[in-house]
Amino acid sequence: MSSSGGNITQGGVVAVTGNATFVANGFDITLADPANDFSSVGFGGADDVAITDTSGISLNAGSITGNLAVTANATGGTGTITDNGPLVVAGDAVFAAGTTGDVTLDAANNFNTLGVTSARNVVVNDINALALSNSTISGTLDVTTSGDISGLGAVVVAGKATFTGAELEGTAILGGGFQLNASVGFVDAHYKEYNFLDAAGQPLNIAGAARFPMVSKWTYNIGGK
Repeated sequence: MSSSGGNITQGGVVAVTGNATFVANGFDITLADPANDFSSVGFGGADDVAITDTSGISLNAGSITGNLAVTANATGGTGTITDNGPLVVAGDAVFAAGTTGDVTLDAANNFNTLGVTSARNVVVNDINALALSNSTISGTLDVTTSGDISGLGAVVVAGKATFTGAELEGTAILGGGFQLNASVGFVDAHYKEYNFLDAAGQPLNIAGAARFPMVSKWTYNIGGK
């Protein structure tokens, strides 16, 4: 379905057994009936997108200039919110899968801020930095990024941390009395425990994803005289 002149909304329940695609260049897409039943859905060129599904839902690759809100298992159930390709969301992305549903977003996604208001186990992959907003997760949280992970509006409780490092130095004497010095260092800094407090005050350990500020994993130095 495509719209070039207005928002896409619904006047009744939408059930699609195959793939559903909605394009609303510069406009909003709002499909919030809890009885909706999609298998996989994609969005193109939209500003804000809100979709609700009665069970699990798969999200196709797409780019959104505003906010994304996805609710699964709206009438109960254990379905999963998954991605079939990279999701690019310039605004806030919020996912809800209920207390027994999982959220697995492991494609090469690019979120700005992300929150999971309800889910059991959550897996998130992001190709850049990621800010986590308030989340309530009853199981595990696994976040992988290529940048910093930060918290927005959350209380952070950091636990034990470990550092592992190594450094290699070398000197080469070149012709004409010129000396070249070089070194490379490696630091593996990670938390054994790193807890966010969710909206209910329960700790969520994201030790495998949290990063130390001001600590570079690799350092290089080269000079001569």
